[in-house]
Amino acid sequence: MASPFLSPWLSVVAKRSNKGWLALLLCVLVLYPFTFGVPGSTSGTQAQSWSWSKRAKASEGLIKKGGRRGLNESHTENLLPDHHYITSFHHSGLNNQILTQFNLLHLAFLLRTNSPSTAYTPVLPPFYPHFSHLSGDHSSGAADLPPAPVLRFSQVFDVDRLAEDLGWGLVEWAELKEGFTGRGTGGWLEDEWKSEEERTEIRKGGWQRQERPLAQEMGLEPEKIGCWSSWMSVSKGGNTGRGYVPSYYNIDPVFTPLPLSIFSRTDRMPKHMLLPSLANLLSPPQNRLREEYLNFRNGEVDEMITSWGQNETREDWFGSATDWIEPNVQPGTITCVDILYYASDKGEEVREAYETKPPLSRDAGAWWSVGQHAHWNPELEKISTDILRKVLGLSRIARIPNILTVHIRRTDFLRSCPAYAVPCFAVEHFANHVAGFRHRFAKAGRPGVKDWPVVVTTDESDPEYLAEIAALGWFLVDHDALKTAEIHGRWWPSLVDNVLLAMGQGFVGTSGSTMSILASRRVEDWNGGEAELASGLESRYPYDPITGAS
Repeated sequence: MASPFLSPWLSVVAKRSNKGWLALLLCVLVLYPFTFGVPGSTSGTQAQSWSWSKRAKASEGLIKKGGRRGLNESHTENLLPDHHYITSFHHSGLNNQILTQFNLLHLAFLLRTNSPSTAYTPVLPPFYPHFSHLSGDHSSGAADLPPAPVLRFSQVFDVDRLAEDLGWGLVEWAELKEGFTGRGTGGWLEDEWKSEEERTEIRKGGWQRQERPLAQEMGLEPEKIGCWSSWMSVSKGGNTGRGYVPSYYNIDPVFTPLPLSIFSRTDRMPKHMLLPSLANLLSPPQNRLREEYLNFRNGEVDEMITSWGQNETREDWFGSATDWIEPNVQPGTITCVDILYYASDKGEEVREAYETKPPLSRDAGAWWSVGQHAHWNPELEKISTDILRKVLGLSRIARIPNILTVHIRRTDFLRSCPAYAVPCFAVEHFANHVAGFRHRFAKAGRPGVKDWPVVVTTDESDPEYLAEIAALGWFLVDHDALKTAEIHGRWWPSLVDNVLLAMGQGFVGTSGSTMSILASRRVEDWNGGEAELASGLESRYPYDPITGAS
């Protein structure tokens, strides 16, 4: 349809000669930017310049077409009979779940490297709401908001672009099977595929129900699948780290402990899986390592059970157990591992793996293979940049200037501060890092750096602490005032913070925070910026803003 601005010209030129048509073409070319709009922000160019219509769907050709999603359907209904899949579960807050998802994708990368002929396709679970991370006490009015639904990976990240950058596809659990509503750690879970009328019915009286999966109330038997467990191996056969995803999809994983040989044996990190070793166990699907372990021919089972210091025998965990199922390995099934958070290439702690400080290499690990390619869902990015304009007092079409970003996680982190490190995570500690950025950027000839706005996200609610931030002239992202959760839902304050922090040319985060660590990598690798983490010990070992040393 022609723009109203061009319509009068069309009617006139249509009556004229071929020269008139040429004139019309020239007119359209000149006026096109003004007619259809010009992006107002350089920060949003990834979403605006990407050719959405030309990209294939991430799961194209990896699942059956027209598959069913019924509540009582098996997830295998949509799997290809000659294809291999792999999944894992997770728990805790959003950014810890993101790290776990990246590790799953990195494991798929390693499996493809090991055995390209039996390439595994990752099946990504949804993000599960965690109450303390989504609706902490600092969020006024949170109790009055609708419960948080599970959130698909593709609602946070651009999965089609990710698949294209990786060179291989991926599948989401929502494409295989419909989820069940029910109580979660953040409230009642809602299947986002349902209509608003169905959601309203689910909410009625929901908060008074017992913590019981809706599938059981409907009399549906859970679907058993054989899975590997890292949690059992390092917790002496204890409760598995299955998280909440299996109950949402009415899946009952039957776990087999992974061999101790895939774990780091150092005293410092004894519970961390070595992802390359796990890949060697899983690929190719039929391999000697796996066969010898499950048939008790290499002594690893006995060694592991002995290390538990209990009276169990191998028969308690393998073979003779009535509900034991060998971990899936056949094509047309999903190989699964309970949780991949405590996992890395070399056994380092997960935060260290993403920080990639020497001697760790920047061209290895889950961030290098996968994480850097996981760009934001375009809708999430657009809404976040619109919110940033409000915070900075800009018009809706104004260009967003270069900014410095700061993430202060303080409320629960104060408990870990030693008595001799008071004040801990003080505003002045973060201000010193910001001053260092301004000094070094100005010395490098960055124009206008002294006037770059500083955008701050924090979980802190102490009025005096927030007043110190305001006194510096920094821009605080106040989601209560912005009504972010009321307008968009419980997930959005955390999601928006992630997007905004990644937009800095310089970023100061909180040491130990996974949100800060991920923002650091995005600022460094997406923007070519600099990132530093403020330590709670800086009152005892002060940070030098000029040299960057403490």
